[in-house]
Amino acid sequence: MKARIIGGCVASLGLFLSERAEAAFVNGIETFDGQVLDSSTWKIRDNSVVIQNDSLILTSALVVTANAVVPVGGGARTQLIVSQVPDISRGAPGTVSVHLTTGTGADLSTDSFGAELYLLLWGGNAHEGSVSALIDHPGGGSGLIVAHIADSEGVIGRLFTFEIDRPNSQQYQFTVLDSGGNVLGSKMLAAESIPGALCIGFSTSSETTATFDNVMITTPEPGSLSVLAAAWLGLLRRRRALCGGAWRWTKRQSIKRYG
Repeated sequence: MKARIIGGCVASLGLFLSERAEAAFVNGIETFDGQVLDSSTWKIRDNSVVIQNDSLILTSALVVTANAVVPVGGGARTQLIVSQVPDISRGAPGTVSVHLTTGTGADLSTDSFGAELYLLLWGGNAHEGSVSALIDHPGGGSGLIVAHIADSEGVIGRLFTFEIDRPNSQQYQFTVLDSGGNVLGSKMLAAESIPGALCIGFSTSSETTATFDNVMITTPEPGSLSVLAAAWLGLLRRRRALCGGAWRWTKRQSIKRYG
């Protein structure tokens, strides 16, 4: 059973042909099972490079849910691993973003509201990065650093969990956790009131590759938070047991460029 869908967000940006689409939100959780992204659940920006292979791998890409799925009082979380960033000689960092948005523009343009949690990495230093929170809307914006990552474990190839919660229509709680569930940072920002539900989006900048998996939506319905959290943790344990703490990787990968 898919999660409850509220409203529409972006126009269709790509069509999937010939292969059977698998995965979508089941009981509030998206695991990207199979090798074809569900086009009724996710929309893709033109020229994005997207791989689905029991996880979602993005390079220079943007994907957004086709419908608003995160209500006031709810939230979203996802696991992610960064595997590639631009060479530092190019003068631009790599960025990986998780955001909630009204999604009225196909490229999250300035007429859209966005609450964004993004990881900033420089190619010349795989052991250091920063995670910032950003509120962006037509009337202005605000931002702050949520966590600074600089240790021997590094950033590339490391598992993180990004969370954005909506305790009310104006506030957003941004949280970053490591692979052990330890909180690396948590901050709250306020914005204009958005009474409706928001879409979930993921993006990676030019020459930046990241893998997303185990996306969970929480809702304010009685009892749903604990049930979904338990299901998400159970799924995380199952996948870690299967792959020794990392996602499953297989030789078969379906690569498509859209646009």
